[in-house]
Amino acid sequence: AQPAPQPAPTPASNPTPVQSVAPVQPVVQPAVQAAPAQAAVPADWYKDPAGRYEYRYWDGSKWTTKVSRGGVMYDDPATP
Repeated sequence: AQPAPQPAPTPASNPTPVQSVAPVQPVVQPAVQAAPAQAAVPADWYKDPAGRYEYRYWDGSKWTTKVSRGGVMYDDPATP
């Protein structure tokens, strides 16, 4: 005697919920910074590019708020 054939499984009407998994965040590589220019302008007092004072201090990468007129130093927050 042969066993009776089994019916094909049917999808469950209430499937087991799947646990949610946090999305994987992409790995962000740090930006490669360019090497400083060989002819970088050294930090020093230079003629004020805005023309409001005689001199303005260059810190080697940007103009600062430190200015000078007639040998007197001031703070000028409105940098060019």
